[in-house]
Amino acid sequence: MCIAIYSPIGTETPKESYLRTSFTNNPDGAGFAFNTDDGRVKIIKGFMTWESFIETYNKYKIQYDFKNRGVLIHFRITTHGGTVPECTHPFPISSDAGTLQKLSQTSEYAVIHNGIISLAGTEAHKLNHMSDTMANISKYLSKMATYPDWFSNPVTFELIYDMIDSKMAILRGDGTIKATYGFTEDAEDHNFYSNNTY
Repeated sequence: MCIAIYSPIGTETPKESYLRTSFTNNPDGAGFAFNTDDGRVKIIKGFMTWESFIETYNKYKIQYDFKNRGVLIHFRITTHGGTVPECTHPFPISSDAGTLQKLSQTSEYAVIHNGIISLAGTEAHKLNHMSDTMANISKYLSKMATYPDWFSNPVTFELIYDMIDSKMAILRGDGTIKATYGFTEDAEDHNFYSNNTY
């Protein structure tokens, strides 16, 4: 079912043992995203081994001081789209399949998801290397994001939750993270986890 993790600004990202356990339990690819100094979000994904993930993650964590940024981390279990780097999370908000499949990019937002989106599952089956999350972003979320102040409106995330019936977190370029219902804050490290597979 995957695990989606987010670290608000001012929070140390999860310790390496939590990340390793997350990858072991959700082994079909990983990625992460963080906000940059120019008000954008950097997405880096497509890691199909623990070693490739942790080496790159640690490099960026040190270079960009993740404690002072909003950070999304995701470890995948395949549902739709195949076990391929292009289907790993995070994703930008875009209606374009090629953009959603890019392994490294800068965007206005980054999205991670945990669960199965039935509404988008049929659409995902029709498309090559497109997961249900990607189909949902392309067909629905990209349209929602065209409305002014959509990210700040609490009703937006209620609607997203009602539509996907699962958990989603979105990072904006200023480091703000908003999430649907269902994430739990760990009492020790104060990161937010979509389930306990960490």
